[in-house]
Amino acid sequence: MDEKNNFYKENKKKKDLSSFIKENWFVLFLIISFLITAISLFINNLILQQIPIQENTWNGITPGYSKQEQLIKMMGEPLDIIETENGSEIKYKSDFPAVPNKVETNKEGTVQFIKEYLLYDETHLLSQYISEYGEPNISLIDNESGDAFKAHVFLDEGLVIVAHNVDGSVEQKWYFEPTTAEIFLSSWGNNLSLNGPGSP
Repeated sequence: MDEKNNFYKENKKKKDLSSFIKENWFVLFLIISFLITAISLFINNLILQQIPIQENTWNGITPGYSKQEQLIKMMGEPLDIIETENGSEIKYKSDFPAVPNKVETNKEGTVQFIKEYLLYDETHLLSQYISEYGEPNISLIDNESGDAFKAHVFLDEGLVIVAHNVDGSVEQKWYFEPTTAEIFLSSWGNNLSLNGPGSP
């Protein structure tokens, strides 16, 4: 008899639950949608907070950590996005209308490299970086900039400071994930050389 009563009670509970869901499906749908959205926003903010702010961080974007979606969220719509063999090249307005800043991502959408062009500023000098980080690991000519400039590579900081040879004023900053000299020179630094353009 007890078993029969339990069976009826269980069936009644199931019917009550089923009726409740049918009658309130829209409210339940809204609650579940709200919970999913809240959890997604929380996870998204948690991921954003975990991105370290380092020497190689540009406008809140850190190579090796930041994603393309985060870049666009923080920097707005780019001037152009070009699909490349290794991922994407994303262009943003710089201080020079003809030369945009460049952000490169891998196929997974993670930012790998940033090149920023800067206006001449007599107070923004290479010596400030040397004072903070010590002597650069490598100093070579950037063939794109010409032999009046040298690219000074701070491997541990993930920074390249392209500065004028005479007054040390900074023309460009490159940001990358800290790496070894060998890896850097075979990737982001493959255009650097001991001699300027046209030299043997």
